[in-house]
Amino acid sequence: VTALFASSFEQFGVRLLNALLERRDLCSCGNGLQTKMHTSALLEWASRTAKLDLHAQLAPVLQAADVLVMNKTTLLEASTRANACPELNAAQLHRLLTIYTPDEFDPDAVHPGVLREIGQLARTCTQPMHRRVPAVRLSLTRLPPLRPFDNADPPLDKLPPTLKSRPGLAFLLTDSPITLQNDDDDAPW
Repeated sequence: VTALFASSFEQFGVRLLNALLERRDLCSCGNGLQTKMHTSALLEWASRTAKLDLHAQLAPVLQAADVLVMNKTTLLEASTRANACPELNAAQLHRLLTIYTPDEFDPDAVHPGVLREIGQLARTCTQPMHRRVPAVRLSLTRLPPLRPFDNADPPLDKLPPTLKSRPGLAFLLTDSPITLQNDDDDAPW
């Protein structure tokens, strides 16, 4: 079950990061805040319900959300880039800044000087911000679409006992509705 969650969260993280890098309408301060809040809530749920720490699988998404929310001129400093987005490479950072769309939370466009400096960095450096060794240039291409399962409704008698016995994992059963609840007041989120 742990491997299933880790793989699922990693796949989710890759797809969400690719969506952020491809879609201008997602690259705004408001969407960065929403992405950060909902991704953090998902990580908290996984930690509380399944007792799993899956932060590493979603770190690039959280860091991209941080970039969308922060003052973009601070990214000119290497130490800020290394602290704020160590898992993103310069090309990904430049892409986020290039397609950034001002909104009501941050009405200012990215300063052209910031775009120029990060663009120059992207042309000369392809490794993540925390690495100092040469790395292979990462492709920003889309992942292939997921194929549907051949047998979408497995018989309940063939499910692992852990899955059937843990109410926090009930959403994995095909007939169970997905509901997230707050432990404090048992009210749906």
